[in-house]
Amino acid sequence: MNDLQVEKLPHSMAKLTVTVSADGFEAAMEEVYAKNRDTYDVPGFPKGEVPMDTLEKMYGPEMFYQEAAGLLVNLAYPEAERQCGLTIVSTPEIEVVQMEKGKDFIFTETFAVKPEVILGAYRGIEIAVEAATVTDEAVLAELEAAQKQNARTVDAGDRPVQVGDIVNMDYSGSIDGVVFEGGTAQGQTLEIGSRMFIPGFEEQMVGHRVGESFDVSVTFPEQYHAPELAGKPAVFAVTVHGIQEKRLMPLDDDFAKAAGFPTLAELKAAVRAALEQRAEQQARADREDAVLEAIIAGAQMDIADAMIQTQAERMYQELAERMRAQGLEMEEYFRYTGTTREALVEQHLPKAEQMLRQRLVLEAVAQAEGITVTEEEFEAQVKSQSQAYGMNEEHFRSLLTDAGLEAMRQDLTVQKALDFVVEAASIG
Repeated sequence: MNDLQVEKLPHSMAKLTVTVSADGFEAAMEEVYAKNRDTYDVPGFPKGEVPMDTLEKMYGPEMFYQEAAGLLVNLAYPEAERQCGLTIVSTPEIEVVQMEKGKDFIFTETFAVKPEVILGAYRGIEIAVEAATVTDEAVLAELEAAQKQNARTVDAGDRPVQVGDIVNMDYSGSIDGVVFEGGTAQGQTLEIGSRMFIPGFEEQMVGHRVGESFDVSVTFPEQYHAPELAGKPAVFAVTVHGIQEKRLMPLDDDFAKAAGFPTLAELKAAVRAALEQRAEQQARADREDAVLEAIIAGAQMDIADAMIQTQAERMYQELAERMRAQGLEMEEYFRYTGTTREALVEQHLPKAEQMLRQRLVLEAVAQAEGITVTEEEFEAQVKSQSQAYGMNEEHFRSLLTDAGLEAMRQDLTVQKALDFVVEAASIG
């Protein structure tokens, strides 16, 4: 058993000082030697049979220190975490205090701990949130959006390009008369007004006709993803080959039937119902945000910067996983956006702190109110999650570790605490 000293530091930080006996350090050095003995090559000894004390005399015992320290830290950390009784919420910073043959091995771990939360008022919070309403104009806007989405494209005839048209063209871009890489295409289609091209390009397409060849002058944005082009003026030689326009179906019963409804009136009713459900969900989210903001304002907690940093790092990893699922590695994302990993993590810091404050006050409410999750509620959540992932429930459960199941239980407890404070709120 290692000796352990716990020191609570200001700003929700703590430090553990772990002492491993001199014998323990010696045993770790011997383990390193045994693992690597086949790699030691000293004249006069068969390979793999160089005695440990010979190596120490030739190169010093320090040759085993670093790896032995790593072994001991990895072994001691889980035990120290269990013994200290603290909830560690950041990656520990390890510092070796003493590392010398024949002496105790001493190292420290400094980390953030879950802060104490002193709640203010959380029952009957007064908030002002607009009621969820859906206007006739909103229903019409939704139908018009569906119109545009299902529009047919037809030849525009003998007229010039207008905003909203889809143009088929060739183009070749050059800077100072030299064609640049990636600036040439044949048979390219572009919807005018979509802002998919460099600012100024689409506007200069308006008024030209099929068969015309002309120049378009633009300047690349300062933050353009290709640094060699950023901020530079360019000229595109363009030839228009075709102009198509979008033709909308009239909003009538035939349009409704194409959408799977017998009449336009029934389609409107379905659209209204969907918008009302969306509006109620938004109103619920607004109520939750308002209640949480009020509770947080009345609570006291001292969140360590390291805890916020750890949450921001976690959010970055979630972003990276989403990007990877879409087939985009973060290195490519960095090139396209001109940002860095460090910059993205820093951008997440304010949101990370907000999320932590919300979570901590809700955990405190759950504790104060004795809110717990029943087995029936937990099993229903596991079933719901497995269905959401399209998995068999047993298979889904088999993929989760004990820690994962406990995290799911804690998330459900926090959600129940949120439902409690929202339902207890007074809405004006």
